[in-house]
Amino acid sequence: MTRTDAIANAHRLIASGEFLKTLERRVAFPTESQNGGRAKELRAYLEQEMRPAFAELDFESRIVESPSGRSPFLVAHHQEDARQPTVLIYGHGDVVDGMEGDWRDNLDPWKTTTIGNRIYGRGTADNKGQ
Repeated sequence: MTRTDAIANAHRLIASGEFLKTLERRVAFPTESQNGGRAKELRAYLEQEMRPAFAELDFESRIVESPSGRSPFLVAHHQEDARQPTVLIYGHGDVVDGMEGDWRDNLDPWKTTTIGNRIYGRGTADNKGQ
C-alpha cells in the first residue's frame, strides 16, 4: 500500500462513519488502569475488539498474562518479508480513571460525544482512537 492509498483509506473510514462506529465500540469498554476491578473489561476489550481488528490486517495475535498478575498484554505479529526490517508498534488498551459525573456538560466518559470538530470520550485521543 502506498502512502497515498493509506491516506485515501483513512479519509474513506472517516467519511463513511466507520471510524466513529469503531471508536464508539472501543470507548464503551471501561478499561480503567487505576481500577483493579476492571481487568475483566480490559481482557474483553483485547479479545473482542483488538484481536479481530488485527486479524483483519492479517496479524496473528495472542493474549499474554502479565508476570505481575495485573492486566494482560496483547501481542500481535505480521511477517511480510524476512529480508525487511522489523517494525515494533506499541499501544495500550487501558485508560485513566473515567471520572464519571465530573465531565463538563454531563458527558459520559464511556460514550463518544461529538461537539463541533471534537470527539469526547475516555480514550479517544489516547489510545483507542489511534
